[in-house]
Amino acid sequence: MNIAIIGSGFAGTILARVLNRQGHEVTVIERGHHPRFALGESSTPLAALSLERLAARWGLDDLHDLATHGRWRRRFPELRRGKKRGFTFYAHRRGQPLTATDRWLVAASPNDHIADVHWLRADVDAFLVDRARAEGVRIEEGAEIDDATPADGGWSLRGNRDGRAYRCDVDWVVDASGGGACLPRALGLTQVPFRFVPPTLLVAAHLTGEGPDATAQNEASWSPGPYDDEWAAVHHLIDGGWIYALRFDHGVTSLGLVLRHDGLGSDDDDIDRVVATPRESLFAWLGRYPTLARQWCDAEVVEVAAQRQVQRRWSTAVGDGWLLMPHTYGFASPLFSTGMAWSLRAVERIATMFATPRLDPDRLEAYGTQLASELDFMDEVIGGAYDLLDRPRHLLAYTFLYFAAASFSESRERLLEPPDRGWAERGFLASDETLVRRAQELERLARDRDEDSYWNQIEAAIRPINVAGLADRTRDGLYPVDLDALVASASRLGLSTAHVRAALPRLRGFQESMGL
Repeated sequence: MNIAIIGSGFAGTILARVLNRQGHEVTVIERGHHPRFALGESSTPLAALSLERLAARWGLDDLHDLATHGRWRRRFPELRRGKKRGFTFYAHRRGQPLTATDRWLVAASPNDHIADVHWLRADVDAFLVDRARAEGVRIEEGAEIDDATPADGGWSLRGNRDGRAYRCDVDWVVDASGGGACLPRALGLTQVPFRFVPPTLLVAAHLTGEGPDATAQNEASWSPGPYDDEWAAVHHLIDGGWIYALRFDHGVTSLGLVLRHDGLGSDDDDIDRVVATPRESLFAWLGRYPTLARQWCDAEVVEVAAQRQVQRRWSTAVGDGWLLMPHTYGFASPLFSTGMAWSLRAVERIATMFATPRLDPDRLEAYGTQLASELDFMDEVIGGAYDLLDRPRHLLAYTFLYFAAASFSESRERLLEPPDRGWAERGFLASDETLVRRAQELERLARDRDEDSYWNQIEAAIRPINVAGLADRTRDGLYPVDLDALVASASRLGLSTAHVRAALPRLRGFQESMGL
């Protein structure tokens, strides 16, 4: 089959390599030229699972080594990246320094070697494109598609390439263009609003020259966490939004200012002003909070970009002879770092669809239905967090809903035998599990309660899926990876404690991290 993939980000290019290995003729159409600046840099344990499965199934051994920080540094030291040990949260108050009670950490890995990774996309995307080209995938950079029409049982894509007319005729089209939304715009699809996640803007920058971070500024008074606070996906909660910070190993940090539209006033001019002056706006907001001002006031901007609206969702993800990858179909928020793992899971699903001589239309329809259901779920989970940004103690409890679903999903995929059609076909973040859905319903009932009642309600809601020792107040907001809690929670996975102990070597990097 002749397949065009629009967009050469990591997901589109990995898919191209897989389809090429299946014997398809694959063309990747990219409007830019590598290396180029790109966002979407933070992996998670669920992303690592997909990378490792793709590597094993399709013989792409480099993906296995990109799944963890230690393996990445050992094999590809030239590809810049950052260490991500977990999720750090700081709740800032305007004009006041941070205190220990304004901080909480949830670890995603027990040590640096098997930590998740912040991807410097300029390096990684270019690397993956080079690999695809060497394997026989046709890469066409500088080509922008503005028209897609059915032709001879397939599709004719037209546009321009470096100033000249461009045409590509194929049997199938996969749109991996992300926010560019090439195919939705060409086909005239409609946008669908989110129910719970509010509209937000994003100012994103890469900076150097970072000053002392929050931990360094409070060394004498803060208890040590399960990892160095800043080697994580750091979430700074501020008035009307939040700021993410992803630190790379080579001294660059990716910083993103995410602001609610309704927090900037009803006048669109206020939103436009921030987007039109991204550098000045970023530093103005950082300057409102003493800890952030000391950390970033002397930093130098390497790259900066702005998006007027982060959220996007199209009316459908599939059609006759075409489909959208998740990051093109819809995006709710960078909160909780769901984007990379969701995209990679879709690569697995699409690869399975195209592995048969004739693509099953029922599988295509199921793919679209599943993406819609999963985006509904993320809309609900992330929207609930935005409702609580101004109530950090409630938000701390609320985040356990996400972390319980994520750790439950990871644990079952590591420790249980896969279902007949593989784990990738199951709901992302275990969203197809009744237990997870029930936890969400209970949370909505609890949201307006006082802090103690709210915490208790959340703890009860996640109890059936809590395999990570979450919502334990004795931890004082510092949550390490707890294998004892996992063993004690064996029945929640349908296993015995003896079975879990015996299966522990299946955990990501368990043997190599323990020197076995």
